[in-house]
Amino acid sequence: MPLEDHLVDLLIDVAASGENVVEREGLSVRHPARFVLVGSGNPEEGELRPQLLDRFGLSVEVKTPTDLPSRVEVVRRRDAFERDTAAFTETWAREDARIRPPAPQPARRRRLHGARRPRGGRVVRRLTGRVP
Repeated sequence: MPLEDHLVDLLIDVAASGENVVEREGLSVRHPARFVLVGSGNPEEGELRPQLLDRFGLSVEVKTPTDLPSRVEVVRRRDAFERDTAAFTETWAREDARIRPPAPQPARRRRLHGARRPRGGRVVRRLTGRVP
């Protein structure tokens, strides 16, 4: 069942304003609201509104294997992990390393030719020979 429209509207309002308002029986309480949305859903139950989808920084689509041998292997591996996590991790470490993408390398930095510390303690650097 998809989220009801009034709940989606409330989430969007609170995310945009950074403040949550709770009103009950004549009382009103306001408090800061900084949060991260984490959710799961079944697309067969309906899509989320674009205004809400924009609030998710990462989306992952997970597909279930449909052939019987793959499904049996998933269950077998999960059972092995539950029985002995350390041994399972050691068994699959080489395969994990083989398929894991390399970590991104930091961008090459330009060489600093000098620095001076003006009053106030802020550091001003000279790049490529020009004084700021």
